[in-house]
Amino acid sequence: MVRPKVLLISFAPDHSSGVNRVSDCVGSAFDLEVYATDANKVHETIVSRLFSRVPRLFMTLLRSDADVFWAWGLDVCFLASLAALARPRTKLIWDITDINPRLLAGGWRAWLLRQLEDLLLRRADMLILSSPAFYSAYYEGRLASDRVVVIENLLPGTPPPAFPPPPAAGPCQIVYSGIFRAPVVLAVIRQVADRMPCEVEFHLHGYPDRNLAPAAFDALAGHPAIHLHGRFKPEELPAIFAGANLTWGFVDPDANDNERWLLTNRIYNGVAFSRPVLANSGIYCGEVVRERHIGATCPLDAEAIVALIRGLMADGRAGYNALVADMPSPASAYLAGHYRIAVERLLGLGARDAAASAATGGAWQRQP
Repeated sequence: MVRPKVLLISFAPDHSSGVNRVSDCVGSAFDLEVYATDANKVHETIVSRLFSRVPRLFMTLLRSDADVFWAWGLDVCFLASLAALARPRTKLIWDITDINPRLLAGGWRAWLLRQLEDLLLRRADMLILSSPAFYSAYYEGRLASDRVVVIENLLPGTPPPAFPPPPAAGPCQIVYSGIFRAPVVLAVIRQVADRMPCEVEFHLHGYPDRNLAPAAFDALAGHPAIHLHGRFKPEELPAIFAGANLTWGFVDPDANDNERWLLTNRIYNGVAFSRPVLANSGIYCGEVVRERHIGATCPLDAEAIVALIRGLMADGRAGYNALVADMPSPASAYLAGHYRIAVERLLGLGARDAAASAATGGAWQRQP
């Protein structure tokens, strides 16, 4: 029997999220091929890719012998949909990690972009989202719910058999890992550090987004309670969190609606290493943090955060220790064939995985 062929298409094949998708499909009943490109959507704009990358990709799709186009990223989803219109037998997966801010803006340009998205989305056989709120707040009514699967931004690999407990004494160690996008979040970190110079230490691992004004990040440099560690590799996360007490999960909810609906990657880091997450109250991510007992929430306000941290650390860290003891299993933060199961189901190959899906939590699939 010929195995189905799936082509994973993106302009960031070497990005950790792309690598995670590939590794999560190991042992699949299909052959997975990754579109080869030296593009990097993290550093390139959509406009620059339009002229330098799109023509070659479009011709590749038209000539491909793949049974499934798995498109990750909005621009690639648009392009794959256009190519798939000429290939009625090819199944199409849209994989959307975040709602592009251009779609959420006001004005006629954003309206036209949403109309185009609506039109092209109809060709998709499956829509993979990283947050249930993306469907309920944005896509509901635009694509049948039985074609939607939510696979959160879980970690690859397997959880460590034992992870060291957090430091029992000294300043509270707070880790922020990832890309730094929001000036207001960085400003609040500075304000909290100013108010708690001997009570907290911030460890920032990652790099600023290309759209972040350098001054917003540079303002943190040199502060005795803030340590900038630069870029890191995913495999370094256990070492990064070994010395941590808390995970910084705050986002800027006023930046755009996407920030109100997303589930930040940092909540999974917190779960994986049993380091409670501090997150915004009043947005979807904060609701999930509370409901799943992942950490604690408050407004994105320096005074509120200071009060929250001091409350957790009072009385011999009683509140903090209670949070740690109530956290979900670290295994729940890891991928366990979630993408593989979703693709195999689309291909009609998923019956053998019913038990495995139930055992691992599988991929959340919205029911009609």
